[in-house]
Amino acid sequence: MRDPTEAPEPRAIPSGADVALPSLPGPLDPEERSRLVTFLRARTRPVEPLPPPDLPEPFASLSGRPLPRRPRALILDVYGTLLVSGAGEVGTAVDIGGPGPDGLAAVLEEFGVPGGADRFEEGLREEIRKEHERARAAGVPWPEVDGAALLARLAGKTRPVAQVLGAAREAVLNPSAPMPGAEALLKAARRAGLVLGIVSNAQYYTEPALEAAFGRSLGALGFSPDLCVWSWRLGRAKPDPELFRILARSLEVRGIEPESAVYVGNDLLNDVAPARACGYRTALFAGDARSLRLRPGDPRTEGILPDTVLPSFHGAAAVFRLAGRDPFRCAPRRPEEFPG
Repeated sequence: MRDPTEAPEPRAIPSGADVALPSLPGPLDPEERSRLVTFLRARTRPVEPLPPPDLPEPFASLSGRPLPRRPRALILDVYGTLLVSGAGEVGTAVDIGGPGPDGLAAVLEEFGVPGGADRFEEGLREEIRKEHERARAAGVPWPEVDGAALLARLAGKTRPVAQVLGAAREAVLNPSAPMPGAEALLKAARRAGLVLGIVSNAQYYTEPALEAAFGRSLGALGFSPDLCVWSWRLGRAKPDPELFRILARSLEVRGIEPESAVYVGNDLLNDVAPARACGYRTALFAGDARSLRLRPGDPRTEGILPDTVLPSFHGAAAVFRLAGRDPFRCAPRRPEEFPG
């Protein structure tokens, strides 16, 4: 849950020796997850991606460019990549042509939160800002908050009630749906023997939102829990490269180096830059004009290019060389296969 008004560039911070950070949250228990999946499935309205934009160079020349060889792992971002995001990213309220503030006002009334939507959002931004300041003072350059704990304090609710309140807020301000072609790509990757993972700026409701959108659990979609890295569980958000280092350690257990994995995301700064810095191949997803973040003029992305650009997920299997045998991967031959 990022403050949309806050500039993402980390500032100079004092020594964090005497600054205590809150304890990190654990995963949702099965009952909590099931409750949120059911709630989000009932409350989230349909949303479609915006037509892909005309890409400037050099991105246009990279569109649909095949990777040099088939990866062994496919790792994806969530909002704006796996999911169409009505707001473009998690926790950001923008005009999406839907209920917006009026819908939020109704949610707050439903949950007995006084003061109105504007006051609530102002208080939320201020609480996020304070938590980010504390985390930066403790040495975390790109902080992430525990959204449920924050909402519980702000609204004066128990954590279980705050969890549903936050999911209701997200459903009206940032509705989500499966990105067209995403499930077919996941299926093709599983068939080709790739392991699947996620690195995402996310909140506690992100996993339930994925399950509600796709109608299947992450495990049923093929994702390995040890290869899913969620910002809210770490107190750190992309573009902090630490999220990708954590993933690299899990991949190493499987004998997979970062250069044998491809990371797919829609943001040049938050996705491509840190993944490349950690040695991953990268694919910039440009299939939704609402969520594509090229960051023109941002010095932090100067000279940063992905290995390929995906104008949609249709055709991505060919870009990743998932169909048939990978002609660029050499398999050892048995002695009887050599001519006499």
